[in-house]
Amino acid sequence: MMKQGLVIRHLILPGGTADSAAILGWLAANIDRDSVVISLMSQYTPCHESALYPEINRRLTTLEYNRLLDHYQGLGFKYGYCQQRSSAKEEYVPSFNQEGV
Repeated sequence: MMKQGLVIRHLILPGGTADSAAILGWLAANIDRDSVVISLMSQYTPCHESALYPEINRRLTTLEYNRLLDHYQGLGFKYGYCQQRSSAKEEYVPSFNQEGV
């Protein structure tokens, strides 16, 4: 259990892996890689009005995820967590219908 320190959670977006790689590269160059926990999140699920924006109206592909994961692992972070792509399912997305609010 983490009691102190810094956790950086980063949501990987479809078509945005170059941006994600740049962010991870910046972190590796500017933050002590042994003192930070990186959490790569792959659960982006298109919903609501994402159909209006074709560039984000899909889930992350296996190829996109694996390429970014390889890049991350090559940067030498000591601690981290890479979420499984199987968590990107609509069943995990709340309805956001304001019920109970």
